[in-house]
Amino acid sequence: MAVINDWNPVVLLGSVKVQLPLTEDFEYIRIVAGEEEDPVGAQEFINDLEMFSQDSFTAYNTTCEFRDGQLIRVISSSYPQGPEEYTEDEPKPVPVWKFCHGLRDGLDTAVITGYSTDCEEGSSKIDMTPEEIEKIRSLAVNGMVTGKASDESVTGGTWVYSFETPGGKQLLSVELYKGMIVAADGMYQYQK
Repeated sequence: MAVINDWNPVVLLGSVKVQLPLTEDFEYIRIVAGEEEDPVGAQEFINDLEMFSQDSFTAYNTTCEFRDGQLIRVISSSYPQGPEEYTEDEPKPVPVWKFCHGLRDGLDTAVITGYSTDCEEGSSKIDMTPEEIEKIRSLAVNGMVTGKASDESVTGGTWVYSFETPGGKQLLSVELYKGMIVAADGMYQYQK
C-alpha cells in the first residue's frame, strides 16, 4: 500500500446501503487514544452514528467488513479524520503532484512520456516537443488543483503524462481532459 505524505491515497469507488437490523454477530470496535476497546453490538454503533456527525466516520479512520453482502464489523477511531485539505467545507488548493498521489522528489529531472487515450483503441504514445514537456512539468510541480468542476467521467479523449526517474521508477501520472484534471470521481479545475 502506498503512503503519500503520511496519508494512504483514498478514492471513492461507490457506496453501499446497509439494511437494518444488523446481523446478531455484528461487531463494532472503537479505538480510543490508540487503544482498541472490546467489541460492542449494533445498538452502540447506531448510537454513535446518531451522536457524532457523519464526517466523524471517514475512509481514513473507519474500516467496514462485509460477509455475504451483510455488514458484520466496523472498526473506527476518532483520529485521523483525513488530510487537512479535505476536512473543511471549502477545500484548499492542493498541489497537482499531491492531488494525483505522486511523489514530488525527482519531478524536476523526471522523464515525461505523453499518451493520448481512445475508448476503443486504448492509449497511444505521443511525440512531445521540449517546450511541451516543460509545460507539463511546470503544471505538475507548480500547478494547484482549486476545486471540482464536475462529476463527469470519460473513457477516452484524454491526455496522460507519465513521470519517471531516469532509472524507470514511476513518480506521477497526470490525466487531462479539456483543460481539467481527471480523477476517479470527476473533473477538477487547476491553476498553473
